[in-house]
Amino acid sequence: MERRGGADRRQVGERRSAIERRLSLQSAVDQIHGALKLLTQVAESEATTLSEDQRRELEGAMLRLRFALERLEEG
Repeated sequence: MERRGGADRRQVGERRSAIERRLSLQSAVDQIHGALKLLTQVAESEATTLSEDQRRELEGAMLRLRFALERLEEG
């Protein structure tokens, strides 16, 4: 059986690490999409029962999530 050199092992580890980072990022993106979808449903279904302050807080939370999502998708 052929043994790999140290440099080869590092490259495999680096690739695995990059894949794990990509999967982690995708998972975060998916979670933020899900949260935005849920918050949008709440905002639409509770629009008449939310106070002005609650509506403003909900919109602020959605804005922060969209900003985070953009940052994640950029890099």
